[in-house]
Amino acid sequence: MTLSVRPLPFQLLHNDINCIHHQTHSLLLNPKSKIISSHHSHITTAVSVKIKYDGQASSKTTTASTKTLSNIKPSNYSTLIQDCISSSSFELGKSIHAQMVSVGYTPDTYLQTKIIMLYARSGGVDDLCYARVLFDNMRERNSTTWNTMILGYAHVGNHTEVVKLFFRMHRSGFVLDKFTFPSVIKAFKAMGEIHGFSQVQTLIIKTGLNHDLVVGGTLVDGYTEFGLVDDAIIAFNEIKEKNVIIWNIIFSGYLKEIRWEEAWRFFHKMQTLGFHPDKFTFATALRICSSLSSPSRGTQVHAKLIVYGFEGDIFVGNSLVHMYSRCNDYDSCLKVFDEMEEKDQVTWNSIISAKAHFGHFSESLMLFSRMCSMGFKSDRFNLGSILMASAGLSDIKTGYVHEREAEKAIELYHNMRMEVNVDPDQFTFTTLLTLCTDYENHYQGKSIHAHLMRTNQMQNMVIETELVHMYTTCGMMQYAQEIFDRMLEKNAYSWNSMIEGYEQNEQIEEALQLFQRMQIQGIRPDAFSLASILSIITTLCEAIKGKEIHGFMVRHSMEKEEILRVMLLDVYAKCGVMDYASKIYYRSVTKDVTLHNVMISAFASSSRLNDAKNLFDKMEERNTVSWNCLIGGYAKSGYNKESVGLFRKMQEENVELNSLTILTMVNLCGDLPCLYQGEKLHGLIIKKGFENSSVVLATSLIDMYAKCGAIKKARRVFDNMNETNIISWNAMINGYSKHGVSEESLLLYEQMQRKGIYPNGVTFLSVLSACSHTGLIEEGLTIFISMVENYRIEPSAEHYTCMVDLLGRAGLLEEAMEVIKKMPIKPEISTFGALLAACRLHNSVEMGKLAAKELFVLDPQNSGHYVLLSNIYAAEGNWKEVENIRKLMKEKGVRKEPGISWIMINNEKHVFHAGSKSHSRTEEIYIILRDLTVRMKKLGYIPDAHFILRNVNDVSKEKEEHLLQHSERLAIGLGLISLPENSIITVFKNLRICGDCHTTIKLISKITGRQIIVRDLNRFHHFENGECSCGDYW
Repeated sequence: MTLSVRPLPFQLLHNDINCIHHQTHSLLLNPKSKIISSHHSHITTAVSVKIKYDGQASSKTTTASTKTLSNIKPSNYSTLIQDCISSSSFELGKSIHAQMVSVGYTPDTYLQTKIIMLYARSGGVDDLCYARVLFDNMRERNSTTWNTMILGYAHVGNHTEVVKLFFRMHRSGFVLDKFTFPSVIKAFKAMGEIHGFSQVQTLIIKTGLNHDLVVGGTLVDGYTEFGLVDDAIIAFNEIKEKNVIIWNIIFSGYLKEIRWEEAWRFFHKMQTLGFHPDKFTFATALRICSSLSSPSRGTQVHAKLIVYGFEGDIFVGNSLVHMYSRCNDYDSCLKVFDEMEEKDQVTWNSIISAKAHFGHFSESLMLFSRMCSMGFKSDRFNLGSILMASAGLSDIKTGYVHEREAEKAIELYHNMRMEVNVDPDQFTFTTLLTLCTDYENHYQGKSIHAHLMRTNQMQNMVIETELVHMYTTCGMMQYAQEIFDRMLEKNAYSWNSMIEGYEQNEQIEEALQLFQRMQIQGIRPDAFSLASILSIITTLCEAIKGKEIHGFMVRHSMEKEEILRVMLLDVYAKCGVMDYASKIYYRSVTKDVTLHNVMISAFASSSRLNDAKNLFDKMEERNTVSWNCLIGGYAKSGYNKESVGLFRKMQEENVELNSLTILTMVNLCGDLPCLYQGEKLHGLIIKKGFENSSVVLATSLIDMYAKCGAIKKARRVFDNMNETNIISWNAMINGYSKHGVSEESLLLYEQMQRKGIYPNGVTFLSVLSACSHTGLIEEGLTIFISMVENYRIEPSAEHYTCMVDLLGRAGLLEEAMEVIKKMPIKPEISTFGALLAACRLHNSVEMGKLAAKELFVLDPQNSGHYVLLSNIYAAEGNWKEVENIRKLMKEKGVRKEPGISWIMINNEKHVFHAGSKSHSRTEEIYIILRDLTVRMKKLGYIPDAHFILRNVNDVSKEKEEHLLQHSERLAIGLGLISLPENSIITVFKNLRICGDCHTTIKLISKITGRQIIVRDLNRFHHFENGECSCGDYW
């Protein structure tokens, strides 16, 4: 019998399964096929079938000496075909079909469906095409027929044909059942078609099959694949009878979207509802603990899996080793490994990787040798760990990567490959490139890049992307861009690496342009792309762009992504759009500790400290970051007492302090300033092992000690640093500058350059300030010119202000004014402020009036400008103008900032105003100061009436008493009667110290033999043995 078939339209559309046949297929009885039914007869026959396709016919005849099919009853065909399908005896089934064709038997719809099922399930492309021929020639079909063809195409991965058949079936009015939907859902998932997926979901809901375990489970799996975990949860909740597999799918979805806290809560919910976790559940739970770096939760899971009897499971054991490794619990990691009765390749790879992770590089190499000796093979995973271990060692044999000899590292790998027959692959080279990235070693990275080019291994998207990532991390964006542009294939990770690189290298516009290109190229941004862009928007502080990204997230159902939600809230908060930030927070159904923390930080940053505190108090779970946010918020807003109180409470509750906690408090101690608390924190840093763990923390200690007057302690911290950067050098140079030790500032300025650290704008501000405070005019001018000509740094208004200050302090007021006139940028308030201060120092009334006139326009509410001009008039005895200034201040509503000084005695702050008599020891203070005045006069002291800025009677005794009541003298008086004789007296003043007090304190230091430190508005003065560190130049 000959069957002629024309080419079908669907056959011309798909190259993956070409169903256009130009040959004859002989469907023969397989002589070796096992008889599976009692319905077979027992005679010998020859079966020959001729099938004609596309108008051409050919035949092939085979005679099989086996049990014959000639006596099969037609009523048994259906049963026999089903038996063949069930036992996967497809060749025998085709032989039975051939017999049916040879005898001219015409099957009914039911049997036709069975025959189609036979060919569709055989797995052969030709058989599937023949099944389609039979399907298209059927006069009548049923739902099973359609499902059979859909399932057949799904089996070979022809998702397009699955979708086409599905919609044809639906339009033809056939019932869509639980056998139809799973294949279609998987097809849309594989094609990445979320809209088609949503259409199918609507049909599923209409049929009520969303409650079915199989169909509903496929929906859940699809949603998690699309990253729509919240929709997956809805689909999950609609399934009536769930099993552990469905729960595991949700866990995987949460992990994929980095929603670890929610995954953890879901794990608990599963057990609460009475579902028993399997080994995959426990493995996923352990991954959650790894991701959260939570050893306490990992220990809980460990205990539960023992209860459920999974302790000896090798798969779970491997997950435990990995979890303890990532949670930095070395002892537990090793213990689990040692107690595992059975170990596989993954087990060994995990422990070798763990050893390398913990820095036990030699042990990692020893374990590798032990593993090989036990018959396990070296593979690309453990070789990656071995390369990492090699990177951590510095001996000639294994330190190739560490010593920047990448070619030798590759040679080592090739030698190992020759010995253990492991071919190099992308994992090996990406491991090497990752090491280069971690060390930020572009020299080594370039060597690997060259090796890849020589060995023609560059046409690999993963390797090319890792090269891009390495170059962007090393700041070599041009190299990265060239590789990126030459890539024939790019995925989201490739684009994300470039975008993140531009963001980290502060090339904002390039990052935004690349983000737009990514979308034009049809690559949909994922959570990582959007995270980089949101970070950029936060830097730019552009709320409008934030709203655009917010809209994109809503349109693509990404607003519920935990990380993006947190970052978006942060964007709105930092852009000052607190209404939007609050809406995101309060509309979030699930709020984890991270979201709470960001909201606390947002409230604190916008000075809504009560809201921040209320939210903090309501949190059921807090972590160190929660405390840090509130402590930092109080400190930033000047609520020092509350900040210190919260820090103490944190210690009382045994909350783990991290380096950021201590950093905030160290900075606070510097701002107060409070040396006693700062020293205690330094001790805590040493105790916690943070001393050499952070350049930032060490730099903050330098700054704190310098601000507290302990410049020698600041230098000790600097000298003990294992690693320094430009910020730490600037902190030390600035500290010396503020203390008037210009020689040390200039010396460090030279040293940092010799060490290869180039000065930046902040460095030059500190060095120029040091020159200004000590009158080093020539040096200051030379450094300013060097900054512009040698280092190509464009001077800012602050740099010009330093030059005005440098010249003005030296009395070169005309030259200072000339600098202001010729500045290429607009002078700032501080620029005219420096000129006015110089005029006060040198009693230049006319130029002082010019400077004050500008300041009264630029900064009309600053009382300091009015006071300086008033002091200039007062020094000249022009009391009429002094009174006019006071009237002007009154008219403008300007209040003079009162001059105060304070001193710390037994960790308690004592504050004095000029003429204060409210202190409990006032009488003793005045007695010692009057006694010292008598002794100073014997050394030649004459009170300087120029620093009496009020119109008092011309009586020397009254003037002398007035000067004696200056706030800094009262604070020093308290120090003399309260502090031990060998201790340093440190006083802080909010205004500039007057000339008479400066002279007086020098004499007090000589008479008492005490070292006295006074920090005024501009700098520190170190008084000792009748001398001041400023050399009377300030």
